[in-house]
Amino acid sequence: MRHTDQYALRSQYRALNGAIIAASPDLSEAAARLEGLWKHLGENQVLSVNRSVYFSLLKKLFQAMNLCQIPGRAGVLLTTLLRHISTINGFDNLMTQPLLSDEPLTALMDHYLDTDALADGLPLYVSLYPTEGGMQDIIDCIRAELGVGTTKNAVFQHIQSLPRGQQKEALLASAALPLLFRPREIQGTMYGDGGMGGWRNRQGNTPVTPLVDAGCNIVIVSHLSDGSLWDRRAFPDTTILELRPGKG
Repeated sequence: MRHTDQYALRSQYRALNGAIIAASPDLSEAAARLEGLWKHLGENQVLSVNRSVYFSLLKKLFQAMNLCQIPGRAGVLLTTLLRHISTINGFDNLMTQPLLSDEPLTALMDHYLDTDALADGLPLYVSLYPTEGGMQDIIDCIRAELGVGTTKNAVFQHIQSLPRGQQKEALLASAALPLLFRPREIQGTMYGDGGMGGWRNRQGNTPVTPLVDAGCNIVIVSHLSDGSLWDRRAFPDTTILELRPGKG
């Protein structure tokens, strides 16, 4: 499995991990279900590429590059991209035709997730980003990374507060990386992967806020990379235990 595939998998299945734990009667059963899920992921091809959209995406990228004078400085490059946003906005049709299909994730949810148990299970929050279109979301993240802007804050949605029919949609929305997966409509708003929220301080990618608001005074944060810029000092009255991956 390629590195990019692994990243997409980690991003797309985090919400499903949480939902399985929340819906399980105890941690032992949750561990067994997660083991079955990830064994399946390791042995099967679960990312389905929409090839027609992939080639359309490449074509539009080349068109945009031909129109732009690629400068040497990142800030000027970004300005040029924004000036030609009308060309790049051709990507907006990916709102309905994403590069990757979420059908494999939907099938795994149907197999491994007990939605009835989830409705009565542990409180589950997912991080959702109010999307303005895949390409615009990516440009906003680039601006934030370069220090010339930021992204909107993510919304932390309590799953059990949603109607049953919207709970699975919210789980899918929280995994919808821009351009790769289709965003979802939740209560009248289109949402994508919440990890884009509050980009400069990783507000949406480390959703501690709803736990603190719910009264948790000890929180364990498991980072996916050692270089995360998230700062536990933003929660001075909460004991934060951070786990970071080792090198090698």
